[in-house]
Amino acid sequence: MTCAKSGRVTDAAIPTELAVSDNHDRTFDRSGLGGAVWHAYLEVHMPTITKKELIDRIADDTGTKRVLVKRVVQSFLDEIMAELGRGNRLEFRDFGVFESRVRAARKAQNPKTMEKVMVPSKRTVKFKVGRLMKEHLTGQSDEVDRATGLPLD
Repeated sequence: MTCAKSGRVTDAAIPTELAVSDNHDRTFDRSGLGGAVWHAYLEVHMPTITKKELIDRIADDTGTKRVLVKRVVQSFLDEIMAELGRGNRLEFRDFGVFESRVRAARKAQNPKTMEKVMVPSKRTVKFKVGRLMKEHLTGQSDEVDRATGLPLD
C-alpha cells in the first residue's frame, strides 16, 4: 500500500514477520509481496553498504590513505573473482567459504505464455557462513567447555 501524498510504501504493506522456510539456507518467504514493496522493505530494514563506504571506513580506522585502501580492496576482490573463475574454493577460516558451482540445465515454464523453455546450465557462487560469522550474526556462541561439555558464555 502506498501513501496517497508521498507515493511511498506504507508500513501496512510490509509484513510484520517474514516466514522463514525450513530449508538449510534460511531463505525468506516473500510470497504476496510485490517487487516494489520488497525493495522498499529491504531499504528500510537492510541498508546497503557500498564498496566506497567500506573503503572510507577502513581508511579512517587504519589511518591509511584512501587510494591505497581502495587498491588493496579491489585487488582482493579481483583475486576472489579470478580464483572462483578457475573453479577454486576459497576458504577464510571462521568467516566462510566461497565455492563455484554449476547449476544443471533444466526445463522451465514461461508463466505468461505457459510455454516450456530450456534454461541452460550456468555457474554460480555458493557462500557457506563460517563459525565466527554465524556467531556474530546470531548473537550465540557454539563454543563449549571441553571439560564439562557446557556452552561457554
